[in-house]
Amino acid sequence: MVWAMDNDLWNEDLNMTYLEAEWNYEYPVRDGSHGAHNPPFMRAMFASAMEKWEEVLENSDWGGVEGTLTWDNGDPIEGAKIMDGATTAATTDAEGMYFFWADSGTRNFLVEDADGNLLGSINADVTTMQNVTKDVAFEEPSTGDGDGDDDGETDSMYYVFIGIIVLLIIILIVVAMMGKKSE
Repeated sequence: MVWAMDNDLWNEDLNMTYLEAEWNYEYPVRDGSHGAHNPPFMRAMFASAMEKWEEVLENSDWGGVEGTLTWDNGDPIEGAKIMDGATTAATTDAEGMYFFWADSGTRNFLVEDADGNLLGSINADVTTMQNVTKDVAFEEPSTGDGDGDDDGETDSMYYVFIGIIVLLIIILIVVAMMGKKSE
């Protein structure tokens, strides 16, 4: 058995083994063995995988976008979705951190909170095979309910006040119409 551990031992026989092993994992080598337990085969398999990966990288047109999403008070936004078109590109973790791959160029990604409410957007200049960091702070949505006390519940007095105003407007309209009939 010949071990192809350094370039001095690489010969035409092993070169053929490499080429055959790249296409057929059952190719028998000199010792009659097949598959993953055969060192020349393993070397050929990993070399082939590395060549393919380099080819993928050479032909890629994407980069990474990473960062942290927080509320304007500094608290992380957990579960926020960063949208690339209609697709969720990433979801923030408990620390508000995210990472995703995107096509290169000047890009705009929408951000939704965990409930699906639109928070805003992230603008990024994505560069091929590089990461860009975009830390963004969003204004926390108000828990206000329109009654002035921001307790999250609308007070019944608010509705009573609105009801009285509507009733007064109706009375004014009726009185105005009766005044026109009497003339």
